[in-house]
Amino acid sequence: PAVGRTLIETPAGTLDRVESLPAAAHRELREETGYQAAVLESLGELWMSPGILHEKMHLFVAKGLQSGTQSLEPNECIEPRVVRWSEAVAMCRNGLIEDAKTVAAIFLADHWLRS
Repeated sequence: PAVGRTLIETPAGTLDRVESLPAAAHRELREETGYQAAVLESLGELWMSPGILHEKMHLFVAKGLQSGTQSLEPNECIEPRVVRWSEAVAMCRNGLIEDAKTVAAIFLADHWLRS
């Protein structure tokens, strides 16, 4: 990555012109992790850096996961890592997960799960 070292991140990507947001989320999850979700629940959307970018992030929770095979693009080097939910939250709190979109997604999902 641009930061020069490996980071822990949630699956992410860009929207193809002809696909819906849920379709893009399903596609990125499958390509980057190999997992297929039976259901995606929207957690909402966040502006990435509104002072300089016109980029909005759409967050989803994937439920009913089935494992499969990754389908990475040639420039991608992604190693899926499965951890317990409590460990993922703790990794955000103690700074092991430093990617802002991932921290936001995990904390929003944690709130959603507790509601």
